[in-house]
Amino acid sequence: MARLFLAAVPPVEARSALVEGCQRLRRSGVKAQWQPTEKLHVTVCFFGEVAHQAVESLIDGLRTALAEVSAAEVAWGTLGAFRLGKPGGILWAGVEEFPERAVLTAGHRCAAAVAEALGLPYDRKPLRPHITLARHLQSGHVLQEYLGELLSDIVPQLQAVPSFYIDTLILMASQWQGDQLRYLPQARFTLAALSDHR
Repeated sequence: MARLFLAAVPPVEARSALVEGCQRLRRSGVKAQWQPTEKLHVTVCFFGEVAHQAVESLIDGLRTALAEVSAAEVAWGTLGAFRLGKPGGILWAGVEEFPERAVLTAGHRCAAAVAEALGLPYDRKPLRPHITLARHLQSGHVLQEYLGELLSDIVPQLQAVPSFYIDTLILMASQWQGDQLRYLPQARFTLAALSDHR
């Protein structure tokens, strides 16, 4: 079985801005599993465990379906955290689409349709585009009392790269290698330029 998801990976300058903006949070004593630059991504569609013999069919289906999706610009949204003070807390940065060019939503819709047609699993929850910055946040007074102030450090970094272009989606496999969880690209799907669909 392969644990698969479809991802959008921001350009390195956008990912680096997020990592740089988190430095004060990291130094402040907030305990968490911080995501390195190379792991930062938007999950467009999570498939979960897929039989190895079905992976090629999934790739073929995605290649056909995503040919109808146009590349587009997206922008940073809000910053926040899930499950503060509870096990498995997550720090995240939201990603916003422009309504007339909703590349992530279109990619999610196509991927879900392919999985449905092939009888493969996929996460049926509505897409809320975000990038996970840290996992397993530990509760503590530094995080709970000063999260808003500390998050404000990220904003100037993001203003340097206020938006970025999504022109490729990647089918990833998450795989443990020793004690490290790696994201391994299985296939890349280049999206059409906006002018191609006019």
